Amino acid sequence: MYYVDILIDEPSRALDRTFTYLLPENLLDQAAIGKRVLVQLGNSWREGYILKIHNRTSLSKVKPVHKVLDEDTVIDSTLFELAEWMSEQYICSLSQVLESMLPSVLNKPREQFVIPISNREQLKKYDKGTDKSLSVLLEHLSNGKEISLKEALNLVDRAELDAMQSSGLIYIGKEYKGYRESKVGYAYKLNSASGLVYSEDLERKAPRQAEIINLLKNTDWIAQEELEKNYPRSSISALLKKGYIEIIRQSAQITAAKYELNVEQKQVINTINESVNDNQPVEYLLYGVTGSGKTEVYISAAKHAIKNNKQVIVLVPEIALTRHLISVFAERIPRIQVIHSDMPALERYDAWQRIRSGEVDLVLGTRSAIFAPLSRLALIIIDEEQEHTYKQAETPRYDAREVARKRSLIHSAVLVTGSATPSIETYWRAMSGKAALLELNYRVEGIPLPKIIIEDRKRTDNLRRGIFTALLLQSIKYTLDNGEQCILFLNRRGYLPMTICRQCGKIATCPDCSVGLNYHKDLNNYVCHYCNYRTTELVPCSCGSSYLDSIGYGTQRVETEMKELFPQAGIKRLDWDSSRKRGSQKKILDQMKNGEIDILIGTQMVAKGFDFPRVSLVGIVDADAMLSLPDFRAGERAFQLMVQAAGRAGRGLIPGEVIIQTYQPENAIIQLAASQDYKSFYAYEIKWRRDLDYPPFTTLLRFVVSHREEELARTGIEEIRKRIEEALDYYEGELQILGPALCPIYKIGNRFRYQLLLKSNNELLLRSVGAYIADSSRPDNVKIEIDINPVSMM
Repeated sequence: MYYVDILIDEPSRALDRTFTYLLPENLLDQAAIGKRVLVQLGNSWREGYILKIHNRTSLSKVKPVHKVLDEDTVIDSTLFELAEWMSEQYICSLSQVLESMLPSVLNKPREQFVIPISNREQLKKYDKGTDKSLSVLLEHLSNGKEISLKEALNLVDRAELDAMQSSGLIYIGKEYKGYRESKVGYAYKLNSASGLVYSEDLERKAPRQAEIINLLKNTDWIAQEELEKNYPRSSISALLKKGYIEIIRQSAQITAAKYELNVEQKQVINTINESVNDNQPVEYLLYGVTGSGKTEVYISAAKHAIKNNKQVIVLVPEIALTRHLISVFAERIPRIQVIHSDMPALERYDAWQRIRSGEVDLVLGTRSAIFAPLSRLALIIIDEEQEHTYKQAETPRYDAREVARKRSLIHSAVLVTGSATPSIETYWRAMSGKAALLELNYRVEGIPLPKIIIEDRKRTDNLRRGIFTALLLQSIKYTLDNGEQCILFLNRRGYLPMTICRQCGKIATCPDCSVGLNYHKDLNNYVCHYCNYRTTELVPCSCGSSYLDSIGYGTQRVETEMKELFPQAGIKRLDWDSSRKRGSQKKILDQMKNGEIDILIGTQMVAKGFDFPRVSLVGIVDADAMLSLPDFRAGERAFQLMVQAAGRAGRGLIPGEVIIQTYQPENAIIQLAASQDYKSFYAYEIKWRRDLDYPPFTTLLRFVVSHREEELARTGIEEIRKRIEEALDYYEGELQILGPALCPIYKIGNRFRYQLLLKSNNELLLRSVGAYIADSSRPDNVKIEIDINPVSMM
């Protein structure tokens, strides 16, 4: 006899243990570790994952597995080990972690079924004899037989089935089988290898088939979606069956590097390659100034790993940056797969299948690509590692950088994190010996860093009022006159970000959030950027005044004024609003690459990773806004964004110039950014963090309690503090408790928000505290967020 250990697939930490079930003989061939099954837990029916198959148990009575729900394994042993670690690290259930690892398609059933869960007598008793179709269904079920939901609905309606399920007579279950395949990335071509000769009368008997063949004779291949859109599926299927055509995976043209590697790059690559050869889990921080050729290092190291039959993951922080790097990597590495959240569900499932089947050598993607099911993983690369987008905002609140470190240990893989402006925590790891530091101190091909000018708006506003100083406008004109490109960076969306009452000074805010409404000219709406509340008109102020004045500027207003000032220039905007439509980001980036755009305006999307050789000018429109956030990392993020944005200038043969507009020219962060001196910035930042006991010298644990009634949110967070103090009196000296207090954004989605912050250099203690609160009872409708090592304090 065989048994299986099952993890119940429910988002509850109380079920984070295995239960043993009997594996019936008729399911032996279907069952495998990593597949989902249907089992009975107590009096209820649950889905669960098979974690172990064995032939012994000490239990005297064991329930059987009822059904295997997957055709293929969905999670392997290494990813399950990672999931167990994540569940403990991020204080959430194993089920929640596993769900985040899998393509969303795998959590959506393709088929449903109905099974009897009561005895024959109870089913017969339910039959009143008045409905012949119901009697047929009950007779089928009383014989212990399963029936598909589709067949059951041909006999009775859904309400009847729901009533039977509520009465405990049946269970309506789900099967995860028979998913459709995505057509993206596939193409049709002539099957020249078959040596088949097309019959002369094909054109007479099957003209549409002949038309397809003649079309394919004149080209290498035609995309699957395109051919199936223009020709009958029956004609295509007939040609496939006859062997005249075949389906292939589209591949890019492989090219060589565009320049000779310099000495620094070669040394760094050799160091990484040696570690890959040794199969040791080494961590490197690749610190390199902007334009120093970090991408070329990544590609060279990846090619070396792949040449040795190993696999690679490359993480990037933004979807826009993913698209930019696709062409760069795909031109050099043939078996590459991209993963990001903007992919259609079927396309992402198809990508997951290709990766799992071993068809892929390198996976490139955003945060969730770290879960790619690669079996020969030897190298993980994290580009622009400083970005907060590597941290997930919802449960499980994982940090892909930390997950990558754990996965590198599981696979004995090399981890390379890269940046021109590393996070303070990552650079500290290198300084304290937890990671090895690799450096690229010079731009490739001897290209100098851009010249940075700090423009004091207090002085220039007396000469010219408006968004742009005279110097910035003059520099833009000079850039355009020379046929070069310009990037204007402003980390604020919309047209007019604030509306203020001229009578009392109150700001017009969202009725459901404690944030100002931002006027979007393209929508002619005032919009909340948190809950998406919209209105065409603002109501009078609570003081009774109708004198409302919209002030400030966002990327939309910058775009409008640029078009008025430079009507002949090609001007585009790249922010969340302009790139919501699928394909719009790629189109804008392609236009920039091809020189069709003269001025690109954008938020932080334009500030990192892009390499446009004709960009000679970068304007940082408002440096001050980035420094004013109530977050201990505000200065670090401002420095990183300014340096990264500046790094887009002068990456080709044209010298680069950067103009920073500010009312605080003496500010230390702005001065350090202008000098492009990361090491001096690190020395400045690490000193006050050490003095005030902030990361990396302590670990933070943040609780946020929210409720529609402010009083219940406040008492909820106070209760958490009380429980912590009662439970941890012994550890008083090891733990600092700050708060409770209102969150800086104290209301989102009509829920009031209070926070409590814990600081300790004992991370294990903090996780124990988090788990204790997570497992405690809580009032109804009170939401508690538990976040270890939060990246935002808002």
